[in-house]
Order: sequence, then structure tokens, then C-alpha cells
Amino acid sequence: MQTKTRLFTDLNLKKNWWRILFLSVMAILIVEQGHAIDATPLPIGVLPFSSFSKAYGEIGMRVYIAIWFLLVFCCMSVTFLIAEKWMKGSKLVKGLVFGASWGMIYLMGVIEWYPVFGKTSLIADIRLGMVDVLGIIVLGILSGEFLASDGRSGKSDTKNSGIVILLITAAYVVGKYFAYSILGIVSGYVERSAETFIWTLLTGIAFGIFYILVGRNTGEKNPIKRAAVFGLAIVGPNWLIFNLFFPGIFQGSFMDFILGRSIVDTVFAALGAYLGERLASRKSKSFDVSMRPTA
Repeated sequence: MQTKTRLFTDLNLKKNWWRILFLSVMAILIVEQGHAIDATPLPIGVLPFSSFSKAYGEIGMRVYIAIWFLLVFCCMSVTFLIAEKWMKGSKLVKGLVFGASWGMIYLMGVIEWYPVFGKTSLIADIRLGMVDVLGIIVLGILSGEFLASDGRSGKSDTKNSGIVILLITAAYVVGKYFAYSILGIVSGYVERSAETFIWTLLTGIAFGIFYILVGRNTGEKNPIKRAAVFGLAIVGPNWLIFNLFFPGIFQGSFMDFILGRSIVDTVFAALGAYLGERLASRKSKSFDVSMRPTA
């Protein structure tokens, strides 16, 4: 109960909802203009449409994408409100760090199309993702300026960050290959084994960096609670909404993307955070003991 109380303290959603909505709409407009300038199209004609896209056509897809982006950006702003209380730095720094680090995960999610299907252009996927990431970074900065609390700067825990990132990456890779081989989610881990492994490894690293920069200093000393807050309140909701894009527009199972990707990814990333914190804690204690003067 205390964890829940601390987690949602000072969110002030009644006060901030209109700011969140306004900033999200601003980010959508930035992304829309960015895609108009970049002119890289979605892989229409390359990947088969979903039944929704076939039934409602271009107008239906545009509405779905607009609602999806609104949910993505609103959720990102809410999770920023949860995390910023413990983040280090000024409002601007907090927003920039949150936007850039979450943008890394988002970008990796976009370019997964290439190792999964082997039909899209990797360069085109990167260009599509980078336009969205620009909007995410801008939203992060604006959220920092208009939503972050005044006069607060969290105490950043950077001890043994490399160990924690390593454990999160390892756990993420194990979880993904569990989903590939046991759950049977759509992937190219057999046909494009090298590309799939590289993508999985880099995405695990992105989750690890996001945890260190955003999710580690949540005020919870217990590593289980800290990992749970990271998974359930910070990264999980964003990753779940992100994974709703593909099966809405292109042919794919919602269960595949919700369970096999969103939930499995979040659970194993949080497990990696827990294991990393436990190992980092033991290493710190061993170091402290070794540094004590002997009688």
C-alpha cells in the first residue's frame, strides 16, 4: 500500500490531464510533419494487411494510427510523471533523458520488422522509427518543462551499472528466445538467425540503459519492489501500447504481440533488473568488507 501511495504521489492527473493531452497532440503534429518531410512510407504492399485495415481501408488505418499515437504519447507522459520524482537533474535533463532512453527502445521495436519478416528495408525501418523518436524526444523535453516537479533532483544510484545492464540484457535475450522457440511467436530466428540475435541483443541493452537512467532510482530499496515498479509502472505500459500497432495495421495475432512480446519482454527485463540488483548488492558488500581495516 505504501509503495502504491509513493508511486502515484504528486501525479496530479486532475491537474495535469489537459497538459498531457496538449503535449501529446503537439508531439503527434511533429511526427506527422516529420513523416511528410521524410516521405518514407509504411511497408504497404510488402506486409499483408490486417482484417481491420482491409475492412476500413485508408481512413480506418489513419484513425487507428492517430488513436495509437495519442495513447503512446499520453502513456509516456504519465510514466514520466511517475519516474521523474526520482530522476537526477533539472526539468530539461529529466525530460531529455526519459525521451531519448525510451526512444532507443521504441526504435528497436520499429526495426524488428526487418529481422522478423526479412521483407522490409532496414534503412526504411530506421528512417520511419527515427521520425517517431524525434517526436518522443520533443515530448520528453516538453514533459520535463511542463510536468516535472519543481526543486527536485533525485539521488542517482550508478554503482555497478554495467553489471545490471548485463543481467537485464542476458535475461531479455533468454526471454526472447523462449518466446521464439517455445511460445512460437512470429520471428526470423531460424531463417535470419544472425540478424535476429543482433536485434535481440541490442534491444536488451536498450532496456538495460532505460532501467539505469529512468527505472533504477524509484525510492525502493527492495530489489523485488524496484524491479516490479520498473516493469509494471514504467516500461511495461509503454511497451504494451507500442506492440498494439502492428497487429492493428498488418496481419498478425494480438495475442502474439501482447503475450509473446509485451508481457514476456517486460517480465524478463524486470527479472534481469532484479538479478542485476542482487548481484550488484552482493558485489558492493564484498567490496565494503574487503576495504575494512583489519585489527
